[in-house]
Amino acid sequence: MAAHQNALSGVTVLEQTMPAVQRSSHFLRLLGLCLLGLCLLPLSLAACAGDVRVAANSSCDGVEQPSEQGVDSPFDVDEDGYYDGENSDCAEFYELLDCDDNDAEINPGATEVQCDGTDNDCDAETLESEDVDEDGVPACVDCDDNDADQTAEQGVDFDQDGSDACFDCDDSDPANFPGNPEVCDNADNDCSGTPDDGLECFTDYSGTWVVTPAPSYACALNYVTISFGAISVTDAGTVIVFESVASAQPGAMSGTRTGDDFSASRSIPAPDLSVGCSEDYDIDGTFLSMSEFSATLNATFTGGGCFDCTNQSWTITGSR
Repeated sequence: MAAHQNALSGVTVLEQTMPAVQRSSHFLRLLGLCLLGLCLLPLSLAACAGDVRVAANSSCDGVEQPSEQGVDSPFDVDEDGYYDGENSDCAEFYELLDCDDNDAEINPGATEVQCDGTDNDCDAETLESEDVDEDGVPACVDCDDNDADQTAEQGVDFDQDGSDACFDCDDSDPANFPGNPEVCDNADNDCSGTPDDGLECFTDYSGTWVVTPAPSYACALNYVTISFGAISVTDAGTVIVFESVASAQPGAMSGTRTGDDFSASRSIPAPDLSVGCSEDYDIDGTFLSMSEFSATLNATFTGGGCFDCTNQSWTITGSR
């Protein structure tokens, strides 16, 4: 016995597929229950009508059948005006089909809702696959799909500091995120847009810095030998000292720092310039960050005893 939707009652009824004897017996049982007052309308009427073939087969064909309350009504269960896309007859007759006939909010006329995991408008090309700014990040997860320079994704936390990449000003550093207390480290810890904002900080550049390229020069029968790949910085705020590591020359150059700019020098005078050689070294530059500086190192030689020494200059970068 087959079942179909009866448009009059809105319930599933039995189609006439059983033998006549069985149908008669089944009808008599139902009638007996009805006479005893044990059946409920419209369920019993629908069941009885199905057995006596009051309802004909419904077909999704644009024609209102006797069993249909409206044209093809059994094929629009959610009553949203669109017909069941899984029914082959509907697919042949109607151009726009319902991809979920149990949900009136889902149909070809609905507006697509981003990132809800549902094809609301029954169109495979949904908003969830759009990329307005063409930065390679889908609109569904792009923090700002109108800004190609903003490629952070919603729900991502690369540095695992508890702050979403959409709001974290530096998602590669767990020490920087919105709401984090600001400290004196020349970094924007609280993501306010300004490093060390609201603090009176002393920036200390003290430490050992690797120098690139490593200055190298020798003259005056190697009485002058400059060769070092690292420099030690002692920073006291306004006073600063740069000292070559593992090289007596230029040695310790003392000077001043104003903000991020510095200048330091060292002079090694000759007792007698007629037979000796005076050495003067100076370094001038800028700290670009807590881990990088750029500078010019100069070496000047004066006196008759300098032999083959000539003035030298290096453009160097320090890192740590």
